[in-house]
Amino acid sequence: MKMVKQQSLRKKTIQDNSYALSRPLFIYVNEKALKDNKVMSEFIKFVLEDKGKAAEEGGYVAAPEKTYKSQLDDLKAFIDKNQKSDDKKSDDKKSEDKK
Repeated sequence: MKMVKQQSLRKKTIQDNSYALSRPLFIYVNEKALKDNKVMSEFIKFVLEDKGKAAEEGGYVAAPEKTYKSQLDDLKAFIDKNQKSDDKKSDDKKSEDKK
């Protein structure tokens, strides 16, 4: 029973960054690749929607759920912004072609 308590404490201290020997794992994505490659954006979305379940299955400690939600919100905003920009460019091109 004590082991469970220690593991629970370790998870909490890792998630709040007070456990000195823990290190976060980052995924860096080039914005152009994210914008131009739908597979890339779908992969990052998949990773964030998993909310660390795969990490925990592999013996790692997942980030707090709010971290995944925040990053997923940022990703969706980026995709929406670029989708609107692409739609506008497409509409402008169609208008030019009609002239």
